Amino acid sequence: MWTEKPSDVLANSVKVMEVTNPQAGGTRTQNVYALWAADRNSNGKPDYDEAKVTLTFDLVGGTPTELKPSDITVLPGTSQTLPSIVENGKPKWTRDVGEGADAKHAIVVGWSLTNTSEIFDQSGKATISGSSEIDLTTNATFLIESPYDVEEGASASIPFYAVYAEDSKNDGRADFDEAAVHVEYCASGGEAANSYVTVDPTTGKFHTCDVHHVGGQTVTLKDAKWGMTQIKRDHAVLLGWSTSENKELVKTLDEVAARSVVTTVDMRNGNPPVNTPVYVVWAEDANGNGIPDYDTSDTRYTLTYDGNAGSEGTVSGLPSPASHLTGVQVTLDGGMLTRDNVDGKRVISLGWAFEKGPRDIYDYGEAGRVPALIDEPFTMPAEDVTVYAIWAYDANGNGTPDFNEAHVALT
Repeated sequence: MWTEKPSDVLANSVKVMEVTNPQAGGTRTQNVYALWAADRNSNGKPDYDEAKVTLTFDLVGGTPTELKPSDITVLPGTSQTLPSIVENGKPKWTRDVGEGADAKHAIVVGWSLTNTSEIFDQSGKATISGSSEIDLTTNATFLIESPYDVEEGASASIPFYAVYAEDSKNDGRADFDEAAVHVEYCASGGEAANSYVTVDPTTGKFHTCDVHHVGGQTVTLKDAKWGMTQIKRDHAVLLGWSTSENKELVKTLDEVAARSVVTTVDMRNGNPPVNTPVYVVWAEDANGNGIPDYDTSDTRYTLTYDGNAGSEGTVSGLPSPASHLTGVQVTLDGGMLTRDNVDGKRVISLGWAFEKGPRDIYDYGEAGRVPALIDEPFTMPAEDVTVYAIWAYDANGNGTPDFNEAHVALT
């Protein structure tokens, strides 16, 4: 649309007529200017040409009535903030019903598109006439969130109704909100797996579920996969949750049963209400592959100890074979390993090697022939392993191999 005079004011509600030829039968140069109209819902139509929607608000018996919100006129396809239900930190409207023992004090808790005079009880529930029971702690759509999206094609008038819930202590908080209890997840020796998680150093609590529950309610717990995104523990895998804390790692299937891993929990009853803690059950996972070590599907390999005594002397204290998972760090056993004297000389253990070496006992001048000793701990490979005891003479019995000591030649 065009006009003869420039304007920097958007047309909102008054339609400006188009320019007509000012000099019939003649010609002249005429500047014309674009005229813009508001289009808040971006549908390509000037707002003044569109039908409006009126939002109305019913207090449903609440007081004070003088604070009743005024109607709001909006365009389809826009969002509108609903009137606040609090003023100076307190509920703006209240209702008192019944007498004596049946008297109830209620406060407004939100707006709904459903008209009901029912007051929601201490658990947040009410049976609405003509429909099933509504539970405000689980029903995410009964109370309308603000801002409210007015859809294209909406009715000319949309009524909103105040919703009330019991406030038996008259403290400005709905009873169902005060009675709400939560599941607390505790790490049982675990630590934060990312920067968004904080583990309480005293209680081990790392997450309080934001879903409201009530005492006695059976709640399904978050799964172990979620838990592993929140917390971690060295050489351990998260199995699940228990209602009692035990920081020891589970190592056998019998221990799993003893820990009573649960997927649901009954919320505690208390006055005042109390949250219900659950605790991580950790299983040993020495190689860190995400499979509990007690799981037989995780392949183990055998570590065998060879006394490497040859034909001379008897080895005592040889460790028994042991099975280990791939990737674990293995420290060798050998603290009680001994060997009888050979040729009248004492023999001592130098350690373990992955190869026998050229001799079974090393003497003077043979330090360079000793095979490389295993640097402990070593990483268990995906195969069976044999380690060999390495021996040396110690004629004077001082615990030092003879090839490492100075000696005197007698003439």
